Amino acid sequence: MKSSNPQKSDPPATYAARFRYYRERAGLSEAQMAAEVSKRFGYTDPRSFTIYTLGDLEAYDDELFTLYSPREIWHFSRIFGINAQELLNLDGSAAPVTAPELVQLIKKECATRNLSLEQFEDVVGWRLSVCMNPPELLLQEMTLDGMTWLCQELHIDWRGVITDMDSSASSKDRL
Repeated sequence: MKSSNPQKSDPPATYAARFRYYRERAGLSEAQMAAEVSKRFGYTDPRSFTIYTLGDLEAYDDELFTLYSPREIWHFSRIFGINAQELLNLDGSAAPVTAPELVQLIKKECATRNLSLEQFEDVVGWRLSVCMNPPELLLQEMTLDGMTWLCQELHIDWRGVITDMDSSASSKDRL
């Protein structure tokens, strides 16, 4: 007989299935998850995160990357009682990269390429100038997909951003 207890099985490989797996393992219904996300993210409009939004997260693998920031993904993982690396199925081998280090690397890359910040924004495909001060805005305002593009242009592993967020979590709770 197959067990229906999700705690006795390994997490699935796909992002959408992992999201559902960890929500169910945390004992949260769709409505409870939607309410917890709205509370943590400070949503005042009940339509901001609904069971339908959750349904998309649990059905489509690209949702986490294209719609949510590293900070939001970190919050999802905290709701589940895990770290973001576990939610994203990362092995933790990437060297940590802090938000201030990202800003310094952006400035260095602009200088190396002899580009203005605006020109580099065109390369990356993201308006960086509005999310560099304070540096932590990069983790909040960019989607994870945008972060992967930025890190590719900076010649660093995007997983290091997640590694740093998880390693810093024990010392302070992030917004």
